[in-house]
Amino acid sequence: MQWKMANVIPLPKTSPLVSIEKDIRPISLTTIAAKVFESIIMKWVDETIEGEIDAKQFGGISGTSTTDVLVELVHMWYKATDKLNSYVRVVMLDFSKAFDLINHHLLLDKLQSYGLPAHILGWMATFLLDRAQRVKIRNEYSHSGHPNGGVP
Repeated sequence: MQWKMANVIPLPKTSPLVSIEKDIRPISLTTIAAKVFESIIMKWVDETIEGEIDAKQFGGISGTSTTDVLVELVHMWYKATDKLNSYVRVVMLDFSKAFDLINHHLLLDKLQSYGLPAHILGWMATFLLDRAQRVKIRNEYSHSGHPNGGVP
């Protein structure tokens, strides 16, 4: 199905490129029809799972940003160090490839546990499973492949 095909466009993060593995950002472009359906479905999903998401979850939540995370962290650190002889230990992890590794079946199970209607879950399963993608550079395309995880 054409609407399940994504063209992956490699965009450089730096100029000049030093490393193809580190200095290229792959952008997955889906069809206009897929984008329209995605925006409609996401509105329903957001309204359904709104109460299920932790208030301190900032990633992918409408109206939040990385600035909100930093403000929250600094506030927590100051509050923790207001006490006498207290300190803060911080461990930071880089999940930059997290969306590339999402297991479709686990995602659908999680959304089902949040109470999404079966017809929405069915559409999402159809959208996510058995997708195809190919790399596009200028007017040339690679052979298509079928990712087994990640979100477009």
